[in-house]
Amino acid sequence: PTAPLDAYEVDNGDYPKGKNGLVELIQQPRDAQNWRGPYLQSDSIPKDPWGNDYIYECPGRHNPSSYDISSPGPPGENMVIANWTVKR
Repeated sequence: PTAPLDAYEVDNGDYPKGKNGLVELIQQPRDAQNWRGPYLQSDSIPKDPWGNDYIYECPGRHNPSSYDISSPGPPGENMVIANWTVKR
């Protein structure tokens, strides 16, 4: 869900903050004066391809000037899918 996050940032000047920031893509936060959402086509935050919640944090630990978003990946595999390079 990175395109909706980028659209939110264009309208509001920053990405949704905190660990629950993805909710701001469908519900206007009180302090977002230029919110033009909802930024998603559904009433809920989509799940990853394996039915898990995405893990979101802003500011990110890996991307401190923007956000971190990741998925635990397929069940039974030790594979994190993220918007940063995972070092092994």
